[in-house]
Order: sequence, then structure tokens, then C-alpha cells
Amino acid sequence: MKASRTKLISLTSVVIISATVIWLIEFQVNRLSKRVSNGELGKINHLVENELHAPLSFWGSSTTLVHVSPLVVDSITGLTSFNFGLDGTFFQQYSGLLKSYAKRTDASIIVIGLNITDFHPRTQIYHPQYYTSAINNSDVLEGLAAIDPWFSWKMRWVPFYSLTLFDTDYYLNLFTNYNDQLTLIEKRGFETQPKEWQSDCKFPYDSIEIHRPFVDNLIAVTTEIKKMGHTPLIFVSPMYFEAYEEVKNMNEFQTILDELKRNQLTVINFSDSPLSKNKNLFYNYLHLNSRGAELFSAELSHHINPTIESLK
Repeated sequence: MKASRTKLISLTSVVIISATVIWLIEFQVNRLSKRVSNGELGKINHLVENELHAPLSFWGSSTTLVHVSPLVVDSITGLTSFNFGLDGTFFQQYSGLLKSYAKRTDASIIVIGLNITDFHPRTQIYHPQYYTSAINNSDVLEGLAAIDPWFSWKMRWVPFYSLTLFDTDYYLNLFTNYNDQLTLIEKRGFETQPKEWQSDCKFPYDSIEIHRPFVDNLIAVTTEIKKMGHTPLIFVSPMYFEAYEEVKNMNEFQTILDELKRNQLTVINFSDSPLSKNKNLFYNYLHLNSRGAELFSAELSHHINPTIESLK
């Protein structure tokens, strides 16, 4: 009897000690994660902590991140801008960050970038490890839950689950990027790409898919931020014309853009702009290089200026 009791006490002690050690590791990792101030994670941290505000902000995936130069935009619009683009992250996933930002900042112009893949069905959260320190934000959780409710629930409620999401590179970045805030601020969130054309492969999409809930979310969120006093605009990034011609059902995407206009949204469509004819401005079918980004930023700014004038 005593032996059994001793074993039970020993087992309980091991469990308690193990849980305590894991909790301490998780606590330390979360603490370091929140200190990262550069790159994708740094941008999310700044947003959640309400540390970045701009009268003109840009949102989107990589086609915003590498296409919109705030320095060019500022010089043409006269406003201070910031690029909140997140690589590989479509509107549904970052919509919670946008809502949280809109609630806590003064009236501003919020420019949302789209490309033809934004409304494709998605069942996985991209880079979920970047959101572990932000998962307690109800807006962020809501946006992620629309993509994968079970996964996002585990991120929020299952103890130690976040530790399963990190790889070696993530842990290394915690110690190398946490004090690199100036890089993000100086770049204003923009990631220029001094590259030449790199793609010899065929464009991977010959058609596009429209997942209706993602369209509805875009309309709902832009309606909500308008009620907060902000002015949302939509732009569609240019794509190299050969890719544009490959997409057989581009009219379905145009139908969505027309619907956004009926919802009183200004939509600026550059998907087939003159820039798209010049291969020297791209490094693949969907992404402009640094030369292309500078030209595009100027063209986009001129399209934004009438909205700025109307708000004066």
C-alpha cells in the first residue's frame, strides 16, 4: 500500500514539475515573442499593442508588402503612410488586426490591396505562430476562427499548444529580431525587392475561385470601419499580362469588384494596367520588383489624391 502511495506521489510530482517547466518555457517564449519588433511578427505585435498609426495605411498580402512604398506615397499625397502588408496573408486572416487597429486610431484612409487569389477557399491559417501572442484579441481570434475554428480554438485555450507551432528558425528569430524596431519603422513596413524576372514556369492559375464568406467578410469589415469614421479604398495589384490572359474566368473576379462598388467602395483596378506589359518591372507573375513598385506607388498615389482632397 505504501509503495503504491509513494509511486502515486512520485508520479504526481513529476507531472507537476514537468507542467511547471513547460509553463515557464511557454511564458518565456511568449514574452520574447511580444518583444519582437521587426518582420511579420514585429508588425503584428505593433498592431496589437496599438503602437503604429498613420493617416494613410496600406493593408494586404505580399502584393501590398512589396508593391507600396510609403516614401513615394508620402511625397505625392502629402500624408504620412505605413505599409501593414503581411506576406502570404489574405484579407480574412488579417481582418481582425485591421478591425482592432481601426477601433483604436483616429479617422484615416485605409487602403486594402487585393489580388486574384484573395478570395480562394482556405482551410489553413498561414504562419499561425505569428498570432500566438495576439490570439487573446477577440477581433484577431474571430478572423482566424473563420478559416479554421478548431485550430484557432486550440491556439486560444489549449495549454502549451503554442509551443507545437514553433520551429528552430522561430526560436532563433526571437533572439535576433527583438531589438530591431528601427528597421521596421524606417522602412515604414515596406519590403522592396531588387530582383529581376525569376520565373520560367507557367502561371499556376488558369482560373480563380470565389469563396463567398470571404467576400462577405470584406464587405462587412469595410462597412464597419466606415462607421468608425475611416475611409476604406480597395486596389487590385497589377499582374504580368501573360498571367492575366491565362485566367479564363476573370469576369467572376470583376463581378466581385462591381459588387464592392455597389457597396459604396472606391475600387482601383490595376490588374491589367500598362505597367503589366513590362516584364522588367516584375520578378514573377504577381509581384513587382523595386523599379515596378516605385512606379506603381506613384500611380496608386495619384488615384488616392482625389479621396484625400474630398476629405479636406
